[in-house]
Amino acid sequence: MKKIIYLFILVFFLSCNREKIDLPLLLENTLPSSSEMPFNLILSENKFPDKIKKIYQVQNQDTLNILEFDKNKNLIFKYYKQFVSENWNGKFLYMIEANVYSEGKLVKTYYLHSNTEYEVFEYAYNGDNITELKSFLLGYLKGYNDNPHLLIKEIKSYQTCINFIKKIESESKKRPNYTIKREFSKNEIKEYFNSNNIQNDGSYKLYILNEKNKIQKIEYYAKDKKWDINTKYFVYDNFNNLKKTYSLNKNNDTLKSTEYLYKNSNKTIIKKENKFEISRKEFSKNTLIKYKYQGADGSSCGVENYLLDKFEVPVKIIKKTQEIDTSYSLKNFYEFYK
Repeated sequence: MKKIIYLFILVFFLSCNREKIDLPLLLENTLPSSSEMPFNLILSENKFPDKIKKIYQVQNQDTLNILEFDKNKNLIFKYYKQFVSENWNGKFLYMIEANVYSEGKLVKTYYLHSNTEYEVFEYAYNGDNITELKSFLLGYLKGYNDNPHLLIKEIKSYQTCINFIKKIESESKKRPNYTIKREFSKNEIKEYFNSNNIQNDGSYKLYILNEKNKIQKIEYYAKDKKWDINTKYFVYDNFNNLKKTYSLNKNNDTLKSTEYLYKNSNKTIIKKENKFEISRKEFSKNTLIKYKYQGADGSSCGVENYLLDKFEVPVKIIKKTQEIDTSYSLKNFYEFYK
């Protein structure tokens, strides 16, 4: 009898903790580690050298990127600065991200921005899948669009960032900002976004999975009504690699599409609008080496080529546009755990 009860509990536990599903990042294009911006160094996890502790990327005398890792190669700190103009207060925008891990899982992210309020993200899990993300605001904005938090430019390490945050947290309370929840049910996942103190009106994003737990379709609902024009479809090859994503217009013609081509360790991503190619990115082992783009109306176009060092991190960027050719030289410095 005890064995039967034990087996029942084990089966129940395993059914509640489903395997990890490859879903889009909840904070994609929000944090510097997942946002495409000029000179922003983004590396996939399998690109980090063994025993890597820190990467500094410098252009002339300016440190553009700092990436710091724990001994498990988790990214725990990212520093990034972006040039605005000579007349801008401080000339640069500064963005800093610090990640806290517990038992191998990301449980908290601190996000500092020199021109906006500080933000804290907290994560909850079911197994390896994130089920809830809570956003809180820290501190108060002291100026409007004038780089009021320029002091964060001096924060260039994980521990310095954590000490700075602890001081801010002791001086001001966290203010609820928004919550994202994911509800898992068989082959469907509902994702709700709730702003602080605003009740959800029945709007959500629906992920529909195939038999291999891959996203087959993403549907969008507003007030419980589906918006067909926003539906996104996913196609995979025989090896379960993503082959294509696309959306359709009201006439069932392809509105937007992204195609993925694979050859050995290389990958090409092609984006199209109304079947017209607007960008093409070429990757070597998940590192961008070439980016070609043009406007949907053909009005602008350009090519960027990236030269890499022995760790396959960019050391030179060559940009060619209709108006001008420009070359940027970078220097990378590395620290390793002993």
